[in-house]
Amino acid sequence: LVCLFLSNFLFLNLILAMVFETYSKKFSKTMKGVFANREKSISQVYQILDDWSPDEPGITKSTFQALTAAYSESPMAPKLDSKDVQYIFLHLDKEDRGTLDE
Repeated sequence: LVCLFLSNFLFLNLILAMVFETYSKKFSKTMKGVFANREKSISQVYQILDDWSPDEPGITKSTFQALTAAYSESPMAPKLDSKDVQYIFLHLDKEDRGTLDE
């Protein structure tokens, strides 16, 4: 009886380990794809916003304000007032040049 219990216990642990390994590999592959798509999308959005600011390289403060105003209109997005937008822009503009670089 003890032998049956131990063999059953070991067999179930082996199956659990196999299921967990398969799930981990699939999850890892999925997350790599998610992050690759996110990086590609961010790069494309940056390029579009950079094209809206043809006078200077990078995203200007006015373009960033227009983006956040459009974003705030979404019913799912938090409302950002002008102080919030200025705060975010100042912290993203690390070189203090008035533009956001990639």
